[in-house]
Amino acid sequence: MTMAAIAMFLLLAQNATPQQPAAPTAPASIEGVVVKALTGESLSKVTVAVTEVRSSNIPATNIPFAVDPNSPEFALVVSSINPRNTGTSQVATTASDGKFLFENLKPGTYSLKATLGGYSPSEYGQRGPNGRGMNITVKAGQKIQGISLTMTPGGTILGRVADANGDPLSRALIQAQKLIYQERGRSLVTVQAVYTDDRGDYRLFWLPAGQYYISATPSDERMRTMTAMPASPNGTILPPLTSNTVLSAVRDMGIGFIYGIPSGLKVNGQSLSNGDVIEEAAVPVFYPSASEQSTATSVEVRPGAIISGIDITTKPARVYRIRGRIISSTGRPVSVADVTLVPRNSQTAMRMGRVPQAPTSSDFEIAGVLPGSYYLLVTGMEAPGMPAAGLASVDVQASSVENVIITASPPFSIQGHISRGSTISTPAASPQSYVVRMEPQLTGLPNAMVLGTNLSVRQDNFTLPISVATDYRVTVATPPNTYVQSIRFGGQDVLHDGLHIDGATSETLEIVVSPSAGRLEGNVSLDRQKFANATVVLVPSSSLRQQTSLYQTTQTNTEGHFTFENIPPGSYKVFAWEDVEPLAWFDAEFMRNIENRGTEVLIRESAKESIETTLIPR
Repeated sequence: MTMAAIAMFLLLAQNATPQQPAAPTAPASIEGVVVKALTGESLSKVTVAVTEVRSSNIPATNIPFAVDPNSPEFALVVSSINPRNTGTSQVATTASDGKFLFENLKPGTYSLKATLGGYSPSEYGQRGPNGRGMNITVKAGQKIQGISLTMTPGGTILGRVADANGDPLSRALIQAQKLIYQERGRSLVTVQAVYTDDRGDYRLFWLPAGQYYISATPSDERMRTMTAMPASPNGTILPPLTSNTVLSAVRDMGIGFIYGIPSGLKVNGQSLSNGDVIEEAAVPVFYPSASEQSTATSVEVRPGAIISGIDITTKPARVYRIRGRIISSTGRPVSVADVTLVPRNSQTAMRMGRVPQAPTSSDFEIAGVLPGSYYLLVTGMEAPGMPAAGLASVDVQASSVENVIITASPPFSIQGHISRGSTISTPAASPQSYVVRMEPQLTGLPNAMVLGTNLSVRQDNFTLPISVATDYRVTVATPPNTYVQSIRFGGQDVLHDGLHIDGATSETLEIVVSPSAGRLEGNVSLDRQKFANATVVLVPSSSLRQQTSLYQTTQTNTEGHFTFENIPPGSYKVFAWEDVEPLAWFDAEFMRNIENRGTEVLIRESAKESIETTLIPR
């Protein structure tokens, strides 16, 4: 560089305008009040939390159906997979006038939630007990006022449990259960669990309003302790109303496991004059004394109500045994670790449970089984370090079931291949990402996720691990503006009929992805007024409703607007509810009553459609 050039550089540097620091962002604030439902009176000492909301990093196909990431169902199920992606939070407590104030908020999107003992949690914009709150978008310097959160008081159920002789039962497990919708039928889930005291009395409190089935399970006096994991306010299935209840039992010191008998169940044998032996067990009973939910009496809990006299009479029931042997697909003996007994009808009193088995034998036995249809999931070891698993179905009628043979196989895998349309570009620097999910199609098995597979795929060819040979449903999360056109496995149409696997095979799971997905936008209104925070569901035509991946859900924004993307071409209906139980749209009977309330729409390849639909009020 010449001296003249250096001089010119120094002169320009001296005269350059110094860079000014960025102006600080003006803080924002949110101010509001918490009131009691029905009366409107202010509530003090309420904990209110404002939490920054960020976009979730969880693929939509990690849940068992296609939903919008902003929908309530996404939050319900994702909570059991990974914590929600949230930012900083502030917490305030309402004063005597029920008011709260959050200051110094940076611009962004926030959720607002109120909690107080004795009340159901409340979110801003929540419509009804089944709804989810709306987010609040805050701009720099904005002062948001007039926010109102309404809290509904919980109810109480009181009662007593006695045996057939009228004697009180202490330490009986009491469960308040609700029927919820699932993709295939309805299932009972536990909302709250308590134990009876020494007089056989129980008290279920802070129950959200709704219909409940109350069950009592007598304890085994050989138990030292029985513990229950209570429902969390935002459970894995239907917050804040439900969650999975996990029960465990610890036996008296020195007794240890009793092979062949479910934990907590006491089986009594009685010899008849002809030499036969019958067995009875104190099994769960629904109020007032029913062995199944279908014949039980439900209890309606209204906000703040106290319902007494819900007394339950237990009685021993005839039970039977299932005996059999586990064999290996390779002919090698398999030592049984345990058997999981799974009722195919989740509304019966019989509950899913692991039944320990003698680890040195290939035979298994399960005592204390009520009549009904079951799955048997057997796990064991074919050799040290070589696990094996098998699955079978069995029906128990009026006698024990003998000689059940279950074939167990080591884990295996199948090959998969993804074909992309010619217009889908996949630059080497940023390959497309897919998530392939396989879930066993086992009605009544609430933990089918345990046997399922989630696989992130970034190449055309991939390998899927398989735990048990059975029937599976396959879903694929695809990149934006694409959809799954077909999935085939040999001669099987997997999209329509599901995937049946007998064992290790040379067949390939062929997935074809199309770049021609459709898009749908629309508005929801009631009496010509746009309706915010409505639950909107895109439902496929009647002939395709077994393909649950075709369903999509979302919520309308503050202007009553909604958007669906990545839609396969075809005929659909759009339904919009003010308040609806999650997953009710999968139930044929529920939909039959409102089928004419949906708005028909035809989605064409690569097209953007627009509709107006009317709200279905609660």
